[in-house]
Amino acid sequence: MKTLSGIIGSGTQGNSRLLIVVAVGLLLLITACGRGSYPIELFSEMHYTQSYKAGEPDRLSPPSESVPWVGMGFAAVYLPPVGDSYAKHAEFYKGLSNSNKDGYDAEVASELYRVNCAMCHGAAGTGGAIDASGDADGQGKVGFKLQEHGYSAPPSLVEDVGSKNPVSKTDGELFGTMTHGAYVMPSFGKLLTQEERWQIVGYLRELQSQ
Repeated sequence: MKTLSGIIGSGTQGNSRLLIVVAVGLLLLITACGRGSYPIELFSEMHYTQSYKAGEPDRLSPPSESVPWVGMGFAAVYLPPVGDSYAKHAEFYKGLSNSNKDGYDAEVASELYRVNCAMCHGAAGTGGAIDASGDADGQGKVGFKLQEHGYSAPPSLVEDVGSKNPVSKTDGELFGTMTHGAYVMPSFGKLLTQEERWQIVGYLRELQSQ
């Protein structure tokens, strides 16, 4: 096994090489101590580079005793963690009232439903399509695909059938199911704001009344 002196060399030449090694090591150590820098530049993406990070402003903390502002007059409420199951908080949602009834906007709500729900539950909320072409508005195709892969058809949202009872459920229960998801239905708790979820609940009530 070679010794360090054997690798570096001996005598004056060895001392010079040793000084170079020490100098390079000190240079790397100094550059690693800078604010917002990395010991070794490993990433080529701009937001990782030291020059980019050096130009970032300091993060500002909110003023003391400040109160979060949610805007548009809508007051968000505390909700259980989105990662929990709906069943774990069923009683909470059963008693949760729609805090956005006065802010319901049919046009906004219908678009939110179209983008987030119609592909599975159909444009009219009657459930998945019966064939690959979709319903009259071309929606429900994802619901049909789910059935092709062995899953149950997405339930109707406009009538109570068996254990699926969207009409009889409270607004809070519909909101909770949407928030936490169910079976293959994704959780919308991190995809839509509370206000947007309440808009969809209002739209479901509109569909159910037709």
